[in-house]
Amino acid sequence: MAPLRVYTQRQLIASVCREISRLLNTRSGLRGAHQLAAQGTVLDYGLPDFTSWIAASGVDRERMEAAIAQRIMAHEPRLREVKVSLEGNPDNPQSLFGVIRAVLQVGKVPDPVRFYIQGQDAEFLVLPEGDADNAGPAGSSSR
Repeated sequence: MAPLRVYTQRQLIASVCREISRLLNTRSGLRGAHQLAAQGTVLDYGLPDFTSWIAASGVDRERMEAAIAQRIMAHEPRLREVKVSLEGNPDNPQSLFGVIRAVLQVGKVPDPVRFYIQGQDAEFLVLPEGDADNAGPAGSSSR
C-alpha cells in the first residue's frame, strides 16, 4: 500500500494554484445545448472562449468573473465560496488582472485564501497570495 501524501499548508495552496491555472488555461469546446447539458462535468472542463469579449467592458468582465467562479466551484472541490474580481487594463483592452477569493476546505478547518490572476491573449497567470509581489497590478487590486 502506498503511503499517504501529506502536504504542508504552502504545498496545498500551491497545488490548488496549479489546478486553477490548468483550469483557466483550458478552453471548453462545448457550445449551446451541449455545454448546458455537460455543465459541471469533466466534459465542460475549462473556460469558454473569451477572445471576443473585451476586458475593458464592465458587462464582459462580469460575465468573465461569473464564468471563472462557476468553473472553479465545479472543478476544484477544495475551494468553497469562490468570488472573482477582475479589473481591465486601460492601456490594453484585452488584458485584465484580478483576485480570486475563496475558502480552502480540507477536513474541518476552513482557511480563507486569495489567488491573483493576470490574463492576456487568452492566457492566465495565477499566483497565490504570498507571491503577490510578482503579480504586478493584481497585487494592488482593492476589490
